[in-house]
Amino acid sequence: MASTLSPTQSELSAALWSTHPSVDAMIKRSLLGKRASRSLTRFMIIFGIGVAATLACFGGIVAVALTTSVYTFGQTGSAPVDPGVRGGPAGAGAPLQGLTADEIAFFQDGQARFADVEVVTKGSNNGLGPRFNSNQCLSCHSQPDAGGSSPAQNPLIAVATLNGAKNTVPWFITQNGPIREARFKRSANGASDGEVHNLFVITGRTDAPGCNIVQPDFRPAGNPLTGQGGNPNIIFRIPTPLFGAGS
Repeated sequence: MASTLSPTQSELSAALWSTHPSVDAMIKRSLLGKRASRSLTRFMIIFGIGVAATLACFGGIVAVALTTSVYTFGQTGSAPVDPGVRGGPAGAGAPLQGLTADEIAFFQDGQARFADVEVVTKGSNNGLGPRFNSNQCLSCHSQPDAGGSSPAQNPLIAVATLNGAKNTVPWFITQNGPIREARFKRSANGASDGEVHNLFVITGRTDAPGCNIVQPDFRPAGNPLTGQGGNPNIIFRIPTPLFGAGS
């Protein structure tokens, strides 16, 4: 793109004659006063220069200078750098400071229940079933500490067939991939759905004799790591951290 920093003599003369006299006079008087403006007018007529042309030339130089400065800064400035995963202590998962003894005890009791492994029957924690995503809260909320989000190693692969369960691991659950909850956009009858459809069922488990509930079908499969390209009726959600919600 071509540009000219210094206008030619003919360009300045054209700017002079195209400028309204009253505008020229007003600008010169406001800048220099009445007597000085007469001298400046004579000087500008002799050299074929108008006030508007002078200001336009100056404005153009300033604009080019600013543009050049911004461009130079953009070229020489340091690029942003992703610092990666933060190291050190998690900085979360513990109770707030200043709690009473009763409040701390309440927090610790909830934290212990958060880590309880649930079963269907014949256990100390009979809270599992008939459909579930995992058998404890902590398995989906443990990164960077209890109450967080999906851990680096996905525990749901082992949970799928624990105690004889006959679940098929969904295509979007992988050993090193995130835990995903699945929502169906629409039900089988075409009605709007939007609800979470639990990944697993208790059919086949030794603590659930006689149960024959059917696991949802999440096919067709897509990319197991990205979750893209599979069943278009599914929306995924990774477990959200629960810090500040009492965990």
